[in-house]
Amino acid sequence: MSAPKPVLGASSADLSFFGHQPMATPSGWVLPPTPGMFAPQTPMGGSAFAFGASTPSSSAFPGGPLFGSSMVSPMGTSMTGAFPGSSQVFPQGHASASSPSSSSSSVGGDMAGGFAGFSSSTLQPVSASQMMHAQPAQQTAQQILGTIYTLMTEQEDKLKKMCTEQLELLRNPQMEPFNNLVAQQRLLKEQMDIELRSLMELNQKVILDPPDLARMYLLTTELQLQMRQLELYHAELQQLLGQSSAACIAALVIKKQPFPIVISKLKQLNDDQLTVYMLTGAYPNFQIMSSVKATLICDTHNPSSSKSGGPANPLDCDSQAISLQNKVATFPLKFMQGTRKASVNIKFGVSVRSTGGTPATIESNMSNPFVVITNECQWEGSAGTLLKKDAFGGSLEIPWPQFVNALQRHFLLATKQDPVRPKRPLSVYDFQYINTQFFGSRSIIHQKDYDAFWGWFGKSMQTLRYQRHICNLWQNGIIYGYMGRDDVNAALNNQEPGTFIIRFSERNPGQFGIAYTGTELPTRIKHYLVQANDTAAARRTFPDFLSDCGQFVYLLQLTHDPATGRPLFTKSHKDIALEPYAARKASQTPVGGYEPLTA
Repeated sequence: MSAPKPVLGASSADLSFFGHQPMATPSGWVLPPTPGMFAPQTPMGGSAFAFGASTPSSSAFPGGPLFGSSMVSPMGTSMTGAFPGSSQVFPQGHASASSPSSSSSSVGGDMAGGFAGFSSSTLQPVSASQMMHAQPAQQTAQQILGTIYTLMTEQEDKLKKMCTEQLELLRNPQMEPFNNLVAQQRLLKEQMDIELRSLMELNQKVILDPPDLARMYLLTTELQLQMRQLELYHAELQQLLGQSSAACIAALVIKKQPFPIVISKLKQLNDDQLTVYMLTGAYPNFQIMSSVKATLICDTHNPSSSKSGGPANPLDCDSQAISLQNKVATFPLKFMQGTRKASVNIKFGVSVRSTGGTPATIESNMSNPFVVITNECQWEGSAGTLLKKDAFGGSLEIPWPQFVNALQRHFLLATKQDPVRPKRPLSVYDFQYINTQFFGSRSIIHQKDYDAFWGWFGKSMQTLRYQRHICNLWQNGIIYGYMGRDDVNAALNNQEPGTFIIRFSERNPGQFGIAYTGTELPTRIKHYLVQANDTAAARRTFPDFLSDCGQFVYLLQLTHDPATGRPLFTKSHKDIALEPYAARKASQTPVGGYEPLTA
C-alpha cells in the first residue's frame, strides 16, 4: 500500500499525555538514570518516563520482541518458561528453596517487618484487573510480581490489538478511531507508569529472594520494552496529525545482554549472549540501509588509544547484519583491549531511509555497564566499580534493601550461579553481618561507607571466584564465610577437641580463619589464619591443607533448617566432608631399590 498521509487536524495537545511536545527523534526517548539498577545515560530533552520518581531499570529496554506468542526475557527464554538450567521463572505456587526464607523480606527502620511502605495507589494499577485491591501489608513480593506479570500479558494483547487498529487508521484516517486510540494509549501508559513505580518501590523496600529478584529485573525490562513500543505508536499518530515530519518510526533495543559483568580481554561472547532488536510502528515506513554497528562508550578515556601499537578498534565482530525477517542482529563481540578498570557501555546504530527518501540513523539505548580487564588482579576493583554504580547510581544514600538487592545480583554473577535457583546465595544472616560490621546497622546506606565495605568484601569475592575449590566449598557449606568471632566461639562451645569452623578473616580481607577447639585442658577455642604458603605448592589445595592438619578433625558444616531457614551446623569427620575435593595422589613405586615413605 502507499504511505499514509497526515490528514487529521487535531492539536498536538491531544497527545500531550506523554509529557512533552512532538519528538524530533523517536529513538531518543530513554529512562533517566536510576539508583539501584542500571539505567541509560543518553539525554533527550523531556523524558516520556518522567513521572516524579525515577523508574527502576536493570537495563535500557533489553527485553524481547513484543508481538510473539509469549514475552521473551533478557535471558532469551519465554517468561512463561524457564531460565537456562533452572526451573520456571513464574511457576505456580512457587516458594524459594535457595534462600533461608521462602518469601522475600521487607526491611524498614528496624530491618524487619511487613510491606507497610507501599501506598495503595502504587499497588492498584489503572486496569480492569482487580488483582491489586488487597491491602499493601497483606501482599507479598511474589503476589505483587505475579500481579504485574498478569497485567503485562494483558498489555501485550492490547498492544497487538492497537497495532491492528492503528494500521487500519493509517489506511483510512478518521477522527473517531483516532480519538479512541489516543484514549487507549493514555490509559495504557498510566498503567505502565504505576507498574514501573511499584517495581521501583519493591526494590527499595524489600530484600528479595533470588527468584523474586530475577523476576523483578525481568518484569522491569519487559515493561520498558512495552513502553518503548507504545511511544512508537504515539509518534506514528503524531505524524498522522501532521504535527511532525515524516521521521522513521523505529527504535533499536537491546534484547539480550550478559552485562553487568567484568570480562577478560580477548574474551568473545557467545552468539546468543548479546542481541539487538528493531521495534517499528504499525506501518514500517523505512528501509534498512546498513549493518548494525556496535560502539564502545567510555567517559574517562578512549580505549582504542590506551596503548600504543594496539588494535585501532577495541571491539571485534562489531558490525552485524540485521535479519529482515525477525529484525534481530546478534553480536559475538570480542574485546580487544582493557578499559583500565573503568566501566564502559555499548551503543548500537543502524542507517535507514524513510519512504520519503530521508536518511536517518537509529541508535539504541546504552547497554548495562561492564569492565574489560587484562589480568585477574584487576577483578576486585572493577567489580567494586560496577556494584557501586548499580547500587547508588547518582545518589549519596540509598535504602538498605536496595543495596542488598544489588549486592545479591552481583554476588550471583561473580560466583557464576543460576540467578533463579542459586545453590548458595547470600543469606539474610550474611546481610545482617555486613550491615552490622560496615554500615552501623542503619536502614539508610551512605556511599561514603562503601569503599571500606568493598575493601574487605571484594577480596572475599575474588577468593571465591578465582581460588581453586573455594567456590564449591562455599556453596556446599564447608566454608561458613561471614561470621563474627563471638558467634564462632558460641558455636564451638562444648564441642569435642578438633572440631572446627572455616570463615573469612575479619582482620585480614580475603583470607580464611579456622576456629577450632584445642586438645589442652581446660579446653579453649583457638583461631588460625590460613597463610599463603599453606597452599603454595602447585598441587596443594585448601582441602589438601585441611586434610593434612591433625588439629582439625570434625567439621561443622553449614546447612539450613528447612522450616525456618535458620542456619544449622552438621558435624562430620573432615575426611568425609572433604572427600569430593581431595586430590588423588598417585601411589609411589620403588625406584632404584628405595622404598616410598608410608604413614
